[in-house]
Amino acid sequence: MSSNGVFTTIINLIKGKYGEWNFSFSAIDGSFHEIQYIGGNLAYIVVSKVEGEVKQNKILTLKIDYEEKICENCKVEDEMREMEYEKARNASSDIIFLDRKISMDDFEEDNLIAIVKDPFERISINGATPWLLPVYEKGKIRGAYFKLFPFSWIFLVETTLNIDWSEILHILYFLGSEPIPEALGYNYPLFLADKVAKFYRDKMVKTLDLFASKFPQRYRQFRSLIERNRRK
Repeated sequence: MSSNGVFTTIINLIKGKYGEWNFSFSAIDGSFHEIQYIGGNLAYIVVSKVEGEVKQNKILTLKIDYEEKICENCKVEDEMREMEYEKARNASSDIIFLDRKISMDDFEEDNLIAIVKDPFERISINGATPWLLPVYEKGKIRGAYFKLFPFSWIFLVETTLNIDWSEILHILYFLGSEPIPEALGYNYPLFLADKVAKFYRDKMVKTLDLFASKFPQRYRQFRSLIERNRRK
């Protein structure tokens, strides 16, 4: 897919002042650790949520929390996806960020911006960054490809927000400009949510492997440990 000379107006808008509006956000992401044993599989799933605000040209992180689950003989990706969607349904922020292709599940909750790498489409844009290329609509969900900097990835963004693409790119550019290598050109709130989920996942990896090596004798002990950890 290629296009020439697009989004000059959006580029001009991006270069303006982007601290004139304020909004609250929730960024949701998950991670899991799975092991196989004779009777099937055992997985530990963590889904994190980072809440904050964009206020007067600053990104403020206000709250971080997480939810965890032990999943035995289940489809781990499906369980994690539903946990993420449930957190999104219960979020009350102006914008909810997800690291997931929501059109695959027809997840049409309000106020969503979802960002993923899409390996199935090759995009070639002859022009300066940042750019955004709308490509489809599916019910309430609109999809577009975007690239923020010459060195950054091309991402797919899907949204249910009822605002112009120029404003979507405006938001993406601001939240993708944080000078942290993994977040630059991507999305800073989603970067934080990913790190939180992996932090809590990694804390339990060795414990899960140890208890699962004695499965099922120690399985109940492991569940008790998770419950104690949650209450703390």
